[in-house]
Amino acid sequence: MHKKVMLNNNKFLFSIEKVNIFLFSIYMVSLYLFDNNASFLILSELSFILFSITTMTLIFKENRLYVHEYIWFALLFLGYSTLSVLWAIDPSLGFAKVKTLIQLVFLYFLVYHTFYKTKNIIVFLRILLIAGLILSIYTLFYYGPQYIINAMLTGSRLGGDFSQENVFGINLAITTILCFFFYSFKNSKMAGLIFVLPLVLAMSSGSRKALLVIIIGIILILFFKNGWKKVYKVAISLSLFFIAIYYAIKLPIFSSIYNRTEGLLAVLNGSSGKEASAVYRQMLIEQGIIWFKESPIWGYGLANFRTLNINSFGVNSYAHNNFVELLVNGGLIGFIIFYFMYVYIFIRLFPYLKAKYPEVIAIYILLSIRFFMDFAIVSYDTKMTWIYLAIGFITVKKYTEKT
Repeated sequence: MHKKVMLNNNKFLFSIEKVNIFLFSIYMVSLYLFDNNASFLILSELSFILFSITTMTLIFKENRLYVHEYIWFALLFLGYSTLSVLWAIDPSLGFAKVKTLIQLVFLYFLVYHTFYKTKNIIVFLRILLIAGLILSIYTLFYYGPQYIINAMLTGSRLGGDFSQENVFGINLAITTILCFFFYSFKNSKMAGLIFVLPLVLAMSSGSRKALLVIIIGIILILFFKNGWKKVYKVAISLSLFFIAIYYAIKLPIFSSIYNRTEGLLAVLNGSSGKEASAVYRQMLIEQGIIWFKESPIWGYGLANFRTLNINSFGVNSYAHNNFVELLVNGGLIGFIIFYFMYVYIFIRLFPYLKAKYPEVIAIYILLSIRFFMDFAIVSYDTKMTWIYLAIGFITVKKYTEKT
């Protein structure tokens, strides 16, 4: 009788685990489709609630809470960020951001607990790929092929109708990279065939960030696939790839991203034809560094870069650079606590990266892209950052437990 009860309980737990993964998949799709769309945000929130319920059900049924040092890393950042409100110029902004961070750390905990038992990183990567492909198909049906072609020919940016153009572009760029990853490391011919759709749609967003993500991702995959000993293959592949990209973005259909990239290069070169948005972001970074030097240890309090900007220039804006945002808000202490999580994952996974474990390579690439993108975005308060960090720590747990 006792064995029968145990067997039924195990079956129930297994069923809940499958439902939990399914609801996480639905939640990821909702993030890609609706997280930046106020009209449908309720769908994303509803899917999160259902995902939370199944995860908490698993915790109670297993009667076990997985609280490792990786959870404490996140709580340390949350704790210090909350403490920084005490010396913030505008505490109200800090408290509002604390609420966001509490939700994000809770999401981080749920994702960590969902994947801790199986540690199936490939499943997560497939979920991410499927979410991106659904976004691609949704975009195709939302606009229609003819509208997409016309928009690209006239230099219009796509994605703004149901998302933010840069977020839309980056999500599709990640999808493009995952297609290339599964084709390169898992010999998936299907991934190779569908590679073009998210690539073209990512470029249609007119996002320079999306273009940069694709370039970085392709470079890293080619490098990790071939290694130092076959560096000539990497060089040849990269040369062909950059030639293709160079001529592709000069085509009329990619005029938006080409003009925006040309404007950015003008800023970096210090030439006269400077693009307004790139100049503004450069000014924010330079001013942020000045503010950081004036309060380098503690900073000015969570979310208070915006307050400094309003008080100094009358402009309600964040830094558009995660490094500068954290240095100004939390000083060196907040900056180090947050980026310690990245450094920890990179160092612990490095031996397995050298051994060419495919899923380690994928996580390394995703986190590396997130890290490099922090030069152009503020990411510490975004859902995808904390999801990536949770999966990064799960990967560390999986491989370091072997030794």
